Amino acid sequence: MRLYYWNLNNNVQSVRLLKQSFGLFSNAVFAFSEFWDIIESVKSLEEQYTVWHDVIHKRTGLFSGEDFSFVPESAYRYYSVHSFVYNDMKILLFVVHLRSQGHSEVDAKTCSIGVQREIDAIIKQHDCPHVVIVGDFNLPHFEQLFLNFCYFNATNYYSKDYDNHKTFQGESRLKYYNPISALNGDMSNGPPGTYYYNIASQSQAWHTFDQALISYPLAKYLKKTECCVLTEIGDTKLVTKHLRPDKKFSDHLPIKIEFV
Repeated sequence: MRLYYWNLNNNVQSVRLLKQSFGLFSNAVFAFSEFWDIIESVKSLEEQYTVWHDVIHKRTGLFSGEDFSFVPESAYRYYSVHSFVYNDMKILLFVVHLRSQGHSEVDAKTCSIGVQREIDAIIKQHDCPHVVIVGDFNLPHFEQLFLNFCYFNATNYYSKDYDNHKTFQGESRLKYYNPISALNGDMSNGPPGTYYYNIASQSQAWHTFDQALISYPLAKYLKKTECCVLTEIGDTKLVTKHLRPDKKFSDHLPIKIEFV
């Protein structure tokens, strides 16, 4: 089972490419975000796929091919909640597009912490240990939102021999594996990130904002070698000659994770 995510960047060309690539996603679920300016184009995906999109905030969406089905559970401003069955297990899928730090770094981080707490509460309500949280977090993978015990409690490494929970001061919390974070940097077989943004005062231009958090009980089914940042869909390249995201489609590169 394959799961994709792409920030469409309000670009109709990205949607047209997904429609042209119908055969690639027949047994997959494809999460997407940032389409408030191209809503009619996103609706046209319904001609080929089973599609759900947040009609109020127009911030997160999901489609699947004919061989896969999902159930929309609820939607909020910065994320939506879905479920599907895989290997006779119920999987909770959160598609997120967190607030950008462009206007206020403090406001964005505060909002992200609030979203994390809401997601945590929903997981506890469903009593479901098999969770995927995927999307554009608008934060680099090394932020405390990912690493801190009190937040997403995530690692960029995983082994089935590791405990599924981490205990701190008498409290036990579910751990998450972030395989896209493990691909960060030039030791990756693909791009060193998902988003390229060069700031004059910073040396690091590549960022990994688009990520997938897999709960440890579910991570044992992950095919690590198939998790990647995509540089093409079908025969269409998504990068320029300098191997940066081709903004003709989106300023973000899509990511893929795969389960056995």
